[in-house]
Amino acid sequence: MGKVLITGANGFIGSVTCKAFGDAGWAVSGTVRSPVVEENMFTIGDVGAMTATDWLPILVGIEVIVHLAGRAHVLKETATDPLAEFRRVNTEGTRQLMSAAEQAGVKRFVFISSIGVNGDLSDKAGFTEESPVNPHKPYAVSKYEAELLLRSMVAKSGMELVIVRPPLVYGTGVKGNFAKLQKLVAAGIPLPVGLANNQRTLISVENLASFLVCCAEHPQAAGELFLIGDEESISTRELVTLIGQSIGKKNMLLPIPPFMAHLGAQLIGKQDIYNQLFGSLVVNISKAKNLVSWQPVATGVDVSINRISE
Repeated sequence: MGKVLITGANGFIGSVTCKAFGDAGWAVSGTVRSPVVEENMFTIGDVGAMTATDWLPILVGIEVIVHLAGRAHVLKETATDPLAEFRRVNTEGTRQLMSAAEQAGVKRFVFISSIGVNGDLSDKAGFTEESPVNPHKPYAVSKYEAELLLRSMVAKSGMELVIVRPPLVYGTGVKGNFAKLQKLVAAGIPLPVGLANNQRTLISVENLASFLVCCAEHPQAAGELFLIGDEESISTRELVTLIGQSIGKKNMLLPIPPFMAHLGAQLIGKQDIYNQLFGSLVVNISKAKNLVSWQPVATGVDVSINRISE
């Protein structure tokens, strides 16, 4: 295998991805925010500084870039213009990296986008690569704009581009909404999801990392868009039950009818929370399995490996 650069290399997804590439025989380099005592890791500071990063020295000899670093979902937003902040990092920062990659002669660029580009809710059949886009949150808008930008740039340079749109990623060290849900379950707080029979596709960090290796290696991945996820979907009720079982905590699931939960969410302006708890978001992964012969390395939804963040 050749040499790969993984941005955000010591993050939740990045650390597992680095190991997956190393295990597959790649020479791994990475970028990190804070200095680390590790060979082939380059400190670029806060992710917001990507637009000012001198990428060319970092890209010497690199054949594939896996671009994970970015401004992700922010639980407590402090920016006066969130969309502008997301664009600065996720769109313009990606532009800078791609421009340097073209100059450095990188062969393939694997960009991790978001299923939010397709929207927050799907029908039972689920999203496919042919589904229309519907990004309406700032994070998803910035990711979709980066996708369009990258497509335009590689059309002129001839570099191979692979775009991956994962759903919610879980695993050891997970943060964000998944960690928040874990804390609620651990605290024994009653949750109103006893009648939540929706279906949501998640992806374990191990499955995502293995697929990114496939995207870097497989000839048929070049120029493609992939929607990826675990093989099985799960309801919110089942997910909360599994989290409780993994930490030995008995759940109190309140049997609130979805229509009542919906009405309550509308009254208090929390439609997004209702969508996350009761809405379905299913991802069809047939293309990944058929075109590049990917198979999940982990089956089912295993939340027992997760730690409760303090």
